[in-house]
Amino acid sequence: MVRRIIKQFFNYYIVLKACWSIVLFQVIGYFALVVFDQGQDIIRGLTLAGSGTAIRHTVAGFIALMFWSWQSWRGSRTLLHLSYFNFWTYRPRYSFRAQVMIPRILAFTPYLLLAWAAYKANGRQMNNLVILCLSIGLWFVIFLYFRKTIIVWLRAKRPKLIHWVPDYIPIKNGAYPVIFIWKKQRIWLTIRLVIVIAAFIVITVAPISISQYVGSLTLVLFGFGTWLVLASVINFLELRLNFPIFLSLFLLVVVFSFFNNNHRVLTLSKKVPERTNLHQAFDKWIEDKKTTEEIPVFLVGAEGGGIRAAYWTASVLGYLEETQPGFSDNIFTFSSVSGGSLGVMVHNASLLHNRKRVLSTSRSML
Repeated sequence: MVRRIIKQFFNYYIVLKACWSIVLFQVIGYFALVVFDQGQDIIRGLTLAGSGTAIRHTVAGFIALMFWSWQSWRGSRTLLHLSYFNFWTYRPRYSFRAQVMIPRILAFTPYLLLAWAAYKANGRQMNNLVILCLSIGLWFVIFLYFRKTIIVWLRAKRPKLIHWVPDYIPIKNGAYPVIFIWKKQRIWLTIRLVIVIAAFIVITVAPISISQYVGSLTLVLFGFGTWLVLASVINFLELRLNFPIFLSLFLLVVVFSFFNNNHRVLTLSKKVPERTNLHQAFDKWIEDKKTTEEIPVFLVGAEGGGIRAAYWTASVLGYLEETQPGFSDNIFTFSSVSGGSLGVMVHNASLLHNRKRVLSTSRSML
């Protein structure tokens, strides 16, 4: 009995070890969503019954969650298809079960992580987000369980879809030639790369507006799925070139970290002009207003605190601008450090982007 348990455990351990890159990003996801306060702050803003913006961010976040889950499953399947384990002499039945169950567990884990994060963020109380996460995750696992039946039925009953529905290949090491497995996985890898490249182009062209539209959680979760696609590419190259690319990248990071000293203080070669004192700056600001009426004057102070400070600074300033039109026009000065400075910069860049868009629309109407 003990020997049987040891053999079964060894099968699962070897499969998990092969899928270490997928497990790594799920561990990172646990810290990002459950442990870190920044992730908890973002999740507290999710809702299915609030404003239109909040609902849009929530829906986009769930779409990104499903993408991360799909990449966790697809990435682990790819690794297991192209990995040859020499443990069939132990317990073939347990070996096959491990290679089938582990990808499904890894596909369900992102839903479990977000459900636990939402449960913790809402004072450890059950809510609709927790239930929705677990429900979607369970339905996805059910789909994976009946996937073979669905694929066989579609290819048999709907011949026109045969080119759009990839053939089912069970994970059996040595049962199929590598070139056949590579041909099938190349289709899926191409689809995944197209999604990643398209998303990268869209975010590069309009980083501020896209980020505001989809929300912070979407970017984080989609980023996890994107890195899994890149990990699959590296795995393919490792097998193709028979070269330890992952280890080489890690060593390069360690080596180059000694040459990239971001903390060295750099001085300007030219003389810094003398700053205008506070009274002169305020008089100039009032003069530029060109008004004799009383106007409100706002002073914004934002302290540091990393990503959390940046998130809250940008969120609060955006809320004030949305609820008090013209708020930003009456800000005399900002005083900020670290993450607060980043939040101020994001807010001002967003205002500039929106004003340019309104101006462009007005000109086109004229």
